[in-house]
Amino acid sequence: MKKQRLGRRAPEAASFAPLIRTLCWAGFGIWLLSLFAGLAQAPADSSPVDFFSYHNAAEVLRQGRSPYPSLEEARSTWLFFHQLDQDISAARVSGQWDAVRRELTDQSPRPGTYMYPPTLARLVLFTGLSQQAFTVLLILAILGFSFLWIRESGAHPVFLVLVACTYEIYTALRSGNVELLLLFLTLLAAVLLWHRKAYWAAPLIAFIVLVKPFYAAFFLAYGLIHGVSGSAPKGLLRRWALPGLLTLGLVGLEVLSWAPALRADSLHYLLHLPDYLWLALSPADQAPMSRWNRTPLQAFVSAGLPLGMATAAVMALGALMLGLTLWKAKGRDLGFARTFALAFILLYWARPVGWGLVYLEFVLLSILWPDLTPWRRTALCVVLGLLMASRKWAIALPQGLGLSTQPGLAHPWEAWLVLPGAWWLLWWSLGAGPKEVKAGG
Repeated sequence: MKKQRLGRRAPEAASFAPLIRTLCWAGFGIWLLSLFAGLAQAPADSSPVDFFSYHNAAEVLRQGRSPYPSLEEARSTWLFFHQLDQDISAARVSGQWDAVRRELTDQSPRPGTYMYPPTLARLVLFTGLSQQAFTVLLILAILGFSFLWIRESGAHPVFLVLVACTYEIYTALRSGNVELLLLFLTLLAAVLLWHRKAYWAAPLIAFIVLVKPFYAAFFLAYGLIHGVSGSAPKGLLRRWALPGLLTLGLVGLEVLSWAPALRADSLHYLLHLPDYLWLALSPADQAPMSRWNRTPLQAFVSAGLPLGMATAAVMALGALMLGLTLWKAKGRDLGFARTFALAFILLYWARPVGWGLVYLEFVLLSILWPDLTPWRRTALCVVLGLLMASRKWAIALPQGLGLSTQPGLAHPWEAWLVLPGAWWLLWWSLGAGPKEVKAGG
């Protein structure tokens, strides 16, 4: 009787599966529409702070000047933000925060310095992209990443709740940060590479690294991990050689299209970028940027390590993590999702500047879920839920940054626990699959 009841129940549960998936996607669609509705209600003269810096750089280019500040101007900008942070902290303590907040509301926002190659600013200039259009593009990028990940990883759409509930999605969208677009294009390029369409991926990769060059770390790690895994076809890296040369050629053509003066300014700025960032200031003068820049490099610098030594430490630990990943992945059929996720974690580890760990919980939990026992699923959900909530608490509560994962001078636990912990869980999960060589990928 018991077996019969279970047998009847299973088809009934299976019959609800399409409905549940439809409801998940419907709820996600409603959430996306709410983002569009919020965009429609935004003041016409408002401009997200990150897009503001892209737009300003485009305007400077239109005037025939360099989009990059002098060293003195850059230092002045970061010290301005530091003093503003000090004034806000003092106002909170003295009870004058409401007055200071009204004063700040009446002032025009002051963006940070433009920190990228000129490609992004040139794109904004040539297309005449408005902040509303750019925000729409970012919302579509959120949809694109979510849809593509669910399709390629085979994850259940219920995991979309991790996208809709991640506060870092809101902060990246509200600031108009181009990273949302780059993450979608990175996933799309990785999918094309996996399905042996490397020539289609080349223009995407060229654009990505022309906007943020450190994204090259992802494609290096992704190619190596896929190359040693059992899911890689024979001669994979050789097959990617010509598309790689095409990518370099496209990058070269873009660089050659810059005016000689712009090319010289860009090269000098990018080669000396650490000198122009707040990281070059003393740790005591780096707030609030040191709290917003949530990278291992920032954590090392905030702990008092000189910038050069901190950079070397990040690179050495990243190389160790990559080496251990390649050792564990060799000959194992990882599949696309784990290959992408491991390179994704290594990208977040290697980047010098980053405002959040967008999609980390979404990617991590959807991959690990099938291999976990019920109590481990519960434990991981609780940990990730607290991690996601900490970011909301940090904004909602007075002096709440101590609850956040954002690095501080004393306890930058995101760098030391969250990223290594996510990498270790994925690395550990490689042992769950069979170590055998298969054709594919």
